Amino acid sequence: SNDTLVRGLPILVGGASLLAVLLNRAVSGIAAVADASSSQSRADILTLALSVTDILAGLVWLSIRPKSISPVVPRGVECK
Repeated sequence: SNDTLVRGLPILVGGASLLAVLLNRAVSGIAAVADASSSQSRADILTLALSVTDILAGLVWLSIRPKSISPVVPRGVECK
């Protein structure tokens, strides 16, 4: 349903951004070792952390389900 798609969207966005950062790192020719002196490495680490946070938020959204509403038959005396 549409609800499942919306709840799973952060996982897709986080996964896509994670792959984009890793692909950028592989194609750009920068060393794979994280060097704290490189601004590109610091930006990559921050982006990876945000991607993982987005994926975890999506997993939380998927685990929370709304409670189904069950109809209740009223019992009592009818007022006049």
